[in-house]
Amino acid sequence: MRNFTKRRFDYFVTMLAALTVALTLTACSKSNSTTTQRPANVIAAASQAKAPPTPQEWKSALMSSYNESQVEDKGDGVTTFMAMFKLPQKDVVGLAFGERDAFRKLRFYKMGMPMQIATGVKAYISLKDNGKPVLFLQPYYWGDSWLFMDKVAVLVDGELVMEHTCPKPDRDTEGVGVKEQCDFILSDEEIAGLRKITNTSKVAVRLTGTKGYTNVDSKGYNPLKYFVADIQSGIAIYDAINKALEGHIPPRPTT
Repeated sequence: MRNFTKRRFDYFVTMLAALTVALTLTACSKSNSTTTQRPANVIAAASQAKAPPTPQEWKSALMSSYNESQVEDKGDGVTTFMAMFKLPQKDVVGLAFGERDAFRKLRFYKMGMPMQIATGVKAYISLKDNGKPVLFLQPYYWGDSWLFMDKVAVLVDGELVMEHTCPKPDRDTEGVGVKEQCDFILSDEEIAGLRKITNTSKVAVRLTGTKGYTNVDSKGYNPLKYFVADIQSGIAIYDAINKALEGHIPPRPTT
């Protein structure tokens, strides 16, 4: 009887040991399985992440903002075209004279008359490939004597909304007179100020120099009227391009 009891006890101990080993192996197996699954989950998540925008996606997004027509290859790396932008504002002209320089990978969009024919201020947009648009202002003086222009300022309904010192204006003779011009990038604050211009606003623009000042005329050819229309179009087109390119700017290559 004593031997039988001992055998039963030994059998119980053996079974308990076997069960412990089995449970340990099962736990290790689950642990290893979990460990091997984690990298696979990480890889799957990474593969589902959105790829960064490509230059082709950037171009497609840009072209969705306007209809292009009258495309002409100049044969020297420059292509000109007309761009009719899709603007939400019904009272703002969305037409711009477009140009792309393949050498510089740069586009320009000019509102209104592409050439200055009297003292005034023009607006245009510069857009580098795979980048964001930049809004420029271009004050232009033409007269029979030098103004030595160094500042342009804009009043809207009696409020000074913009005053900018011109960086190194270009000066030259033009026919029987002289011309002075400067080009500068509008800051966000200056754009915000110019947004106050509407079709019913009372606007005044002054070009100031060391020899005095002159206001942009509202008579005859009426360059002041064209400035009002051009800056409204310029800001609206600038907004349209920014909206179209949102989320489509390719990352800059690392050096």
